[in-house]
Amino acid sequence: MPDASSAVTCLLAIALLLLGPIARAALRERLHPAVVFPVHWGIVLILILAAGPLGLYSVQPLAAALFVFGAVVFIGGSKAGDHLALVTTVGRSFNPWEHLNYRRLMALCAVLHLIMLPMWWQEITTIAGETSDLLVIGFQVRYKTVLGEEAVGPLVGNYLVLGFVIVPILVVGAYRGFASGLAVFAIAAPWVMANLITNGRSALVQLIVALAYIIFTERKPVDARVILTGLGITFSIIGGGVLLVAKGNTSAEDPIGDIALAVLTNISDYLLQGPILFSRYFTDEIRITPTWDALVFPCTLLQYAGLCKVGAQHQDFSDFGQFDQIGNIYSVYFSIFPKYGLLGVVLILGGYGAWAAFHHRRHKSGQSIVHTLIAAYLFAAIPLSIFADYFAPNLNFLIKTAIIAALLQRFVSKRPTTRPTHAAIQLRGHA
Repeated sequence: MPDASSAVTCLLAIALLLLGPIARAALRERLHPAVVFPVHWGIVLILILAAGPLGLYSVQPLAAALFVFGAVVFIGGSKAGDHLALVTTVGRSFNPWEHLNYRRLMALCAVLHLIMLPMWWQEITTIAGETSDLLVIGFQVRYKTVLGEEAVGPLVGNYLVLGFVIVPILVVGAYRGFASGLAVFAIAAPWVMANLITNGRSALVQLIVALAYIIFTERKPVDARVILTGLGITFSIIGGGVLLVAKGNTSAEDPIGDIALAVLTNISDYLLQGPILFSRYFTDEIRITPTWDALVFPCTLLQYAGLCKVGAQHQDFSDFGQFDQIGNIYSVYFSIFPKYGLLGVVLILGGYGAWAAFHHRRHKSGQSIVHTLIAAYLFAAIPLSIFADYFAPNLNFLIKTAIIAALLQRFVSKRPTTRPTHAAIQLRGHA
């Protein structure tokens, strides 16, 4: 029989689930950031309570109450951002997705791969000690990244970032029938593989969530094959990440059943440990020194001038279960509350809700590739907030995304046809 604190936490989890329909009624949309945020956190709290027999610690009512408060603030901010987008939207019929020249874009990407992939391979093999084993290379590169050292140079690094901008654009083109799906896969695959080996799976998981958001907000119904394909790619990427860093001492030589079990265990650990560990920190059950910061971007700029130092990304490990279950994932609240307190929760969560809702509404109007990509990545951070050390994607990345998308929309478009209309032909005849 559950104790009193678990019963209170369960009631607060139900309150989070109920906030979803309230946000849906207020914003009149089903797949809206303000709808997904409370429902996702409510489901995770329910799963944590259900996993109690497996030895996982529970989330204390005080921490669960903070999660409910944060969801209410997020919904309030989303309502404000949604209203701002509605009153500032200019009615236009231009659809940039139809005018984008996908064939030219893919040709440019193919040339870019031919130039950059050899440079990428040279840099990562140098890091890994001239080995050709992809698993060894991936492990060495990830190990160097964890230590805070630069894995690849800026040119190769920006090439990898470019993939997170162009791949969603090409996927939308293929989904709408403007581009060949096979050709898009051929262009996207090198970027996915290179990023998995160099940067691990976290950014790719964010890319997958962003793509899911874009596809599920399309007017075209989602085919079951698309969902199954997406799930297969997701599990392959997560499984690849497990093998690259040997999570749970898993190796490629293990039976497929053991690898699948390791992947599922890794997913459940990442999904559930964040709220548990934040709760234990919040209620003084564990003591660590927080170094996460939701507003870290200004510090990253000042760091180049020696005026600021970014805190460590990897926190101290702590128990989140009774059976040697340890982790260092503390959820997004850990990047806000320790430094900024309750006021920071109001301002940062409310501001982020407004920001995400604003771009979501502009994305729904279909008039800007920039708004679509920004909305997708802001949305992707919401389900990942369970374990992320930031709330939004890196602001540097969002700025690059906006600039690249705007340039593509402006300069990689089909030339407008200038066929004279019937009325114009008649006018010429009269003249």
